[in-house]
Amino acid sequence: IQQWDIGLVKREQEKKKEKNRRKKTKNNQSVKKSVNQSCSDKSDTICAAPGISDLCYSQIGDICPVTCGKCDTAMESLPSTTNETTFGSCYKPTIKNGVVTNDQDMLAHNEVLRITCDSGYQLSGQQVTCLIQDTYTNSYMDSRLLPECLAISSETLLGNGTDYAGTRSTAANGVECGNWNADVLSGLYMNDYDAGRLLVGNHNFCRNPGGEHPVPWCLSGNPATVRTQALR
Repeated sequence: IQQWDIGLVKREQEKKKEKNRRKKTKNNQSVKKSVNQSCSDKSDTICAAPGISDLCYSQIGDICPVTCGKCDTAMESLPSTTNETTFGSCYKPTIKNGVVTNDQDMLAHNEVLRITCDSGYQLSGQQVTCLIQDTYTNSYMDSRLLPECLAISSETLLGNGTDYAGTRSTAANGVECGNWNADVLSGLYMNDYDAGRLLVGNHNFCRNPGGEHPVPWCLSGNPATVRTQALR
C-alpha cells in the first residue's frame, strides 16, 4: 500500500510539473508575440523610451535584433549629459607680500600667473595658469594652491626651531620633504583629527609648527610614513 501511495504521489508531481511547463511556454509565446508586435509597429518609440534600450540586447534583442538595432541610433540622437568644462579669463589675485606682473587686468585662459615678491620674500609653490574667473590650476589640479611669497630668514637654529624659517627641505633620512599644503589638502592626513595645523604653507621647507618637536621637521608626502622626523 505504501509503494502504491508513493507511486501516486510521484505521478501527481509529474503532472503538476508538466502543467507548469505548458503554462510557461504559453506565456513565453504570448510575450514573444507582444514584443514582435511592438518591434514591428513601434520600434523607434519603444527603443527611444528610457530604460528600454537595455532590453534590446537581452529580451527584445533575442526576438527582433534587426529592429532593436535602431536603439543605438535612437540613443545617439539624445542630448549629451556630459558636463563640459567652461573656460574663460581670470581676475588678478591678490598676493600677500608680492605683486602680480601680468600686463592685462584680466588673464587669458591658460595664461601663466606671474608674481614678483617684495624684497626679503621668496616665491614658493607650483606655477599656476588661469582656468576661469578667480580660479587658477596647477599640476595638482587644486585651485587652493596659489603661489606664495614667503619670508625667508637665516638657516641658524635657535632652541627647537619653532621660529625657523629657512629653506632646508630634506629630512635626516635623506627623503625630500612633501609640500605641506598640497599633502594635507590632498587628504593624505585625513585621519589626523587636527590636520589643519599642518597647513603651514605652499612649500616643502622644514618647520616646527607649534614647537611640538625637538627640531624642525616636515611631511613625508607618503601616507604610509606620514612624516619625517627631522631636517638635514
